[in-house]
Amino acid sequence: MLSSCSVKNSDKELAQECETGVVMVLNRYYYQIQISDGNFLYFTGFTDEGDFKDLTMEKEEIIKSPAVISGTGFFMNSTGAILTNRHVVRPQIDERIVKQNYRKLINNIKNLYSYLQYKLSEEMDSLENQRKVCSLKFFFGDDNYMDQIQLNAIQTRQNEISSSYSEVMGAIAELNTIDLNNVEISSVCEIGIAYNDTYISTVNDAVDKYPCVVTKISENADVDLARIQLKDKKTPQGRHVFRLYEDREKLWDLKDKIIHFFAIDDSKGILELNDKVYMIGFNAGPMLGNTKEGLKAQFNSGTVTQQPDGERVLYSIPVLQGASGSPVLDEAGNLVAVNFAKFGAGDNFSFGIPANKIKAFLNQ
Repeated sequence: MLSSCSVKNSDKELAQECETGVVMVLNRYYYQIQISDGNFLYFTGFTDEGDFKDLTMEKEEIIKSPAVISGTGFFMNSTGAILTNRHVVRPQIDERIVKQNYRKLINNIKNLYSYLQYKLSEEMDSLENQRKVCSLKFFFGDDNYMDQIQLNAIQTRQNEISSSYSEVMGAIAELNTIDLNNVEISSVCEIGIAYNDTYISTVNDAVDKYPCVVTKISENADVDLARIQLKDKKTPQGRHVFRLYEDREKLWDLKDKIIHFFAIDDSKGILELNDKVYMIGFNAGPMLGNTKEGLKAQFNSGTVTQQPDGERVLYSIPVLQGASGSPVLDEAGNLVAVNFAKFGAGDNFSFGIPANKIKAFLNQ
């Protein structure tokens, strides 16, 4: 279970204690489709029209302009381990739409090659007529030096066209062998973090200065969790660490104001309807996080608005993109959930992954 505080802190004290342990997670990434041995198509997502965005075959080009996503994470131990959401560090993409776009791209390329075939054939026919004119002149004894030069040029161009035509035919044949139902699609990610109270001007500042590696991804589709780790495997001194607690732990009873043992139901977690909860994270990423005094996390509060069922927690804290992976705390500062989604486009409700799911993920 989760490590608890033995006394109730004020909202300000709770924020000050925990903000040192949250980090902004920044991921620069792109997608790739393997089209043959050693050859890939690269893109960063989809346009508003649903087409591939930033499509290229040049890896150097996509590296210069990758997509970027931000989220929130928090330290779990002294070795630089950070808990966040899976979708922050492994952005998913709808493979069905990718395959649809790839199929459309293949068909467009085939159409282009077919048109090129037509133009090559048309030019070949024209050259053949010119060659016949020159040949007739030779037949009737009009052996002109310029005609000979033209005939040689025609023959050279015809040879080039024949070679190009063969290449186009080979390319079409190769396209016809592509199994559009067996397309390998993957994301390429570079992940870094930025600390609260530090300054960040670009994504590269975080990714290059504090790089992280992904050490664990939840295999449960309904548990949006991932663990990353600083490459130097060291949590900086003075950073707050959110810890798991034992199955039975001393917790502060806010109602009776005494310390006693609570039995924790692993199937349900520890939250109840109307419990007050807090979230600390980076709504909208650097856009809102950057201030004159450096990067600042936001601290928000709400209540549990639906009786938890052990699968998710619904609470009245509005979030923006960038809050994914934020720790959700109770009044004593215990980690009780990890934020992973908002409900609707403008409603002030969000979903968290409850404590029992966090424990199961970390114990896998």
